[in-house]
Amino acid sequence: MQILRNRSHILTALILSLGTLLLLSGNAHAVPPGLNATAAQELRDAGVDKYLGQFTPSSSIDVGDGWTGHLFDPNYTPDASYPDGIRPDGPVCIAGTDYSVYTRQGDPKKLLIFLQGGGACWQGLNRCNILAEAQAPGAGSDFAGKLGVFDSSQPDNPFADHSIVYMPYCDGSTFGGDNDVLDEDFIIPPIRYHRGLRNVSAGMDVAAEMFPRAKQITVMGHSAGGVGVASFAPFLARFSFGNRTKLTVFNDAGPIAINLGTSPAEGGPDIPWLSVFARQNDWQFQKFYPQSCIDAGLCDAFGQQTGIIHWRLQNDSTIREAFY
Repeated sequence: MQILRNRSHILTALILSLGTLLLLSGNAHAVPPGLNATAAQELRDAGVDKYLGQFTPSSSIDVGDGWTGHLFDPNYTPDASYPDGIRPDGPVCIAGTDYSVYTRQGDPKKLLIFLQGGGACWQGLNRCNILAEAQAPGAGSDFAGKLGVFDSSQPDNPFADHSIVYMPYCDGSTFGGDNDVLDEDFIIPPIRYHRGLRNVSAGMDVAAEMFPRAKQITVMGHSAGGVGVASFAPFLARFSFGNRTKLTVFNDAGPIAINLGTSPAEGGPDIPWLSVFARQNDWQFQKFYPQSCIDAGLCDAFGQQTGIIHWRLQNDSTIREAFY
């Protein structure tokens, strides 16, 4: 009987040891969650994260209906090359006015980050939101976000219990621009401030500060905001919340469409907004593309930039993305 017990103990030990070896072997070949290290470094080399951690709200106020507004200082800096002798270095709207983001408390582990839509502006085309305060939520506003995913009273709303970070859209460059353009024909001349990457980075910092325990994050946007979530916003979320966060991206009506037409130098019409170069030159978004995406022919400044989505899915093992 003693021999049988000893054999049983030995057999149990062998099974446990074998199980441990199999487990370790399986883990050795498992793909780590989230964005791989090589891709993350490529994005840093391109400057995608250059504005993270750079801006802190100058004030936060209750705007009603459970929303808090976080206002950023434009951070004016003397610069003789600008018409007024000063240059805003902080997050600002396209007209140089203050930028704000808004938060609403819910489940601290569930977070909806929403990028608003509202057209676009580039040379010869002025069809975009101008002011952040015009899109603000809260009591007494015309904020459309009282409906849909923002309506916590709807039992069929999957985001009813989520904490929310709402980023108004007012940079004219679909949350991806990083350039100032002299434009006397602009609605509010003389400069268009395409500060999209700064604005969305500042908003992501607010998200990380307000909801550090978030483990289930949805980055969502519609129209111009949909373009923003299709491009750089998911990368900023990864940098801000880490790879073990469950990250989902939802793009509602935000196609990244090609600029139709050809340049005058190539025989096209001398109409600035038809030029394939207009949006690229004004927004300068293409400088943030990772090099391997460019080398693979996926990231093209002149065509369908949806290649960045393909690259992200190749390099982030656990992200999920959807279009509507």
